[in-house]
Amino acid sequence: MNTRATLVASARTITLSDGIDALTMRRVAKECGLGTMTAYRHFANKESLLGEIAFEGFDLFCDYFYRALSGPTPADRLWLCGKHYLDFATQNPRYYEAMFTVADPATRSETQMATALQFLTDRVAEARDEHTMDSSWNKATALSLFSHCHGMVVLHLAARYDPALDFPTFFKQSLLSSLVGANLVPADYRPPEETS
Repeated sequence: MNTRATLVASARTITLSDGIDALTMRRVAKECGLGTMTAYRHFANKESLLGEIAFEGFDLFCDYFYRALSGPTPADRLWLCGKHYLDFATQNPRYYEAMFTVADPATRSETQMATALQFLTDRVAEARDEHTMDSSWNKATALSLFSHCHGMVVLHLAARYDPALDFPTFFKQSLLSSLVGANLVPADYRPPEETS
């Protein structure tokens, strides 16, 4: 038995079914049929165990993000980054929580986050090259777009918006406004899912 992998599998099950607050080192160990001290020999604390869950979440997140490459134009690929961000967060809220609320994420998750941000920066650069000649602030624009999407999703997952609000529609309208405002897509841009 690979004890470390067994502990991670148990932590994943608990986190995805019951949430981060339900995860304790004692519960993880008990569900594996191990003593609590055995769990602590493999992981310093709950946060380091959650770092492993966050790492798995970032792998899945990147899979969603890379689907944007299916867009036929730079504007479509940039739009799809935002759409797939929303899809990932709403379809995997517990992974999302582990990825973005863990106080001490694993160093490898930081690398994955940097990779995802670079992917978005590349999409900004290709969209910007199509519509303007200025590409000096692609990374700042990508980070701004990421922050915008992240803030909206966090508020949604925390139930901070009016429950009657059609959040996916609101998110997409806000994303489109941001892309047009940053001159990344033309003012008359129609996202792929709305052109059919």
